[in-house]
Amino acid sequence: MRLLELWRLSRVVYKEVSFQSIFSLRSGGILSQRDNASILRLVKSAELNILVNKALTTIFMLVFAAVIFLPHPFKTTYVRVPDELSITGDVSAFLSVVLFMITIMGLQVTTAFVSSDITSLLAPLPLSKSDISKVIFLCFLRMFDLPLISAAAIFVLNYGILRKSLLGFLSSFLSIITTEIFALALTVALSSFFYYKVSSGDGRTKWRSLLRLAFTIVWILPALGTYFVANFATQIAQSFILLAQIFSPVAHLLVLLYPFSFGFLVSSSTLYEGIDMNISRLSLFSSIAYVVLASFSLKWVLARMKGIGTPRVHFKPG
Repeated sequence: MRLLELWRLSRVVYKEVSFQSIFSLRSGGILSQRDNASILRLVKSAELNILVNKALTTIFMLVFAAVIFLPHPFKTTYVRVPDELSITGDVSAFLSVVLFMITIMGLQVTTAFVSSDITSLLAPLPLSKSDISKVIFLCFLRMFDLPLISAAAIFVLNYGILRKSLLGFLSSFLSIITTEIFALALTVALSSFFYYKVSSGDGRTKWRSLLRLAFTIVWILPALGTYFVANFATQIAQSFILLAQIFSPVAHLLVLLYPFSFGFLVSSSTLYEGIDMNISRLSLFSSIAYVVLASFSLKWVLARMKGIGTPRVHFKPG
């Protein structure tokens, strides 16, 4: 079956997952008897809720990007640092926020996705196992499409296209794609851990009770996180710049750590003067290592997609 047809089919699965994420049908929630019109309104409401969630995530990431990438009066409060450290700090801050926002904001709907019986929905259709896996993965991407595309577009636009740098375009593209893959993998890992270690248990042990409390707090984090990011965007970016400045004497160690490795890489790719070639080479090698790790993470996510929605498969993290 062609990819476009599978993409259209994934929308049906997406609606089901949206519905389950809102009403927690897999957690024992029971809907009262309703007519078809009422059920249809509930489905549309659930889908709208997920859309609003994605839109808010996107808006907050774009606001953060505007604060740290565009010139404005508050930037005068930045400590005077070399341009390469300023870019390194801004890039590292943005990648960290993207990783945090996508992971936290997608946790609830991904938990519903992990727990949903998608296979029973697709089984009556004339689809091969490969097609079913593709539909499930496309449905998963639908839950994050707007934030993923927006974050990648604004980041590549700023460091690649506006700066008219081919190397800046390539380095920024690799940086944001790697970060988004990490975010998706982390979301799947946390969601599967929550569902199979917490929701599927009887909840009578102290350990499970503590885990339930922990993940209840995690589900509250999106509101707190978005408030923090929106109100302290300048301070967040400045803190990353200060970290880059403080550890500049040992930059050969800092450059090995994510997301600073990509920060130094983008900085080296967009600036052509005052660049330490040793740091540039280290940032390139460490970034390549993280890209390789991201490729394995993506393969892991794809492998997990084959087990999601299959009742007979015991899907356990790690």
